[in-house]
Amino acid sequence: MDLLDLLLRYRRVRSRRRVSSEPIAVQDTLRKPERIAVLLGGDPRLPPLVLPSLRLIRERHPGVKLLLVGGPENVPVFRRDGIADKALAISPKRGTARIGEIRRTGRAIAEHDPRILLLLDAPPDPTLLAVALESGAPIRLGFGRGDHAPFLNFEVAPPEGETYLAQSLLKMVGAVTGCFLGFLDDRVRWKVPEADARRAERLIHFWQPRSDRLLVAIEPGAEEPGREPDMEKYVAIARLLSRAYGARVLIVSSPEERHRAEELERRLDFLEPYRAQTDDLAQAVAFLSRSDLVVSSNTPLFHYSVAVGIPTVGLFPEKTDPRFLPPAGAPAVIIPLHKEITEEGFLRAVETLAGDGVDAEP
Repeated sequence: MDLLDLLLRYRRVRSRRRVSSEPIAVQDTLRKPERIAVLLGGDPRLPPLVLPSLRLIRERHPGVKLLLVGGPENVPVFRRDGIADKALAISPKRGTARIGEIRRTGRAIAEHDPRILLLLDAPPDPTLLAVALESGAPIRLGFGRGDHAPFLNFEVAPPEGETYLAQSLLKMVGAVTGCFLGFLDDRVRWKVPEADARRAERLIHFWQPRSDRLLVAIEPGAEEPGREPDMEKYVAIARLLSRAYGARVLIVSSPEERHRAEELERRLDFLEPYRAQTDDLAQAVAFLSRSDLVVSSNTPLFHYSVAVGIPTVGLFPEKTDPRFLPPAGAPAVIIPLHKEITEEGFLRAVETLAGDGVDAEP
């Protein structure tokens, strides 16, 4: 018996002692929702993919009370942005402790009394499906093809041909808002706070005076279990961009990977790079936003860079989940990280970003 079966059995016993809920006018609720709850998981790539959908909800329903429930790593990002009226963290639990956490989170959502609950995840995580049901929200909407009842009572088929999760979520939310936008539309896209952007720019210009030379941010990514970090590849890329374009090099990393940034700085001493001082993820994103080109193998920072609209080269394994591959038209290209990268192929990908498309063959 899996988690969802166990929860349903528990609810069947309990439901005999509860009064059934009243019918709800779905059309009227969707037209002018008063309170909405949003569920998302703990994947650190999710915030820049989810935020455009939340901005669209805010734009179409300015007075709505918005509750966000997500993984512990993601909730602080939304709290900092201020997009939600309240943000709650759902803690990852194992074994039977998951049931207790599901019930606790469900009760917290029920206190918000949302008329609509949106599960912004694909495919839906079983824990989040269970939380959705436990919340008692009258309209529980998420991706599916009729296979998530009774946890979701309104299921939207994943869009055909649009695999990037940010765009798929906007199409789902379009069913609630009646408005359909692209994730890079200026009305909903990710924006770096003005204060963060100014601070990053001041530090960059303190390192070197204002210059028309290309500023390339290189992010060496996280260490992979069982695999030695290929620092020489990043050194070769920095040397190539410096030689081909006279580029200045900015080294950016998340705070957790600062030691890798320091190692890359040491190896690139001959280029006199600037290592961005980042104490949190928001500062790293602010530095990326000041760059002309980003080279990254850190998946959260890659998606933040794409969301901001900076031309970005992603270095990732060849088999990447299609939900996390930006579509044609986004300023991004992905090159297989663990294959040989020729200088000609890399420069061709960069030149492609300077044009209209992103489908360069490395």
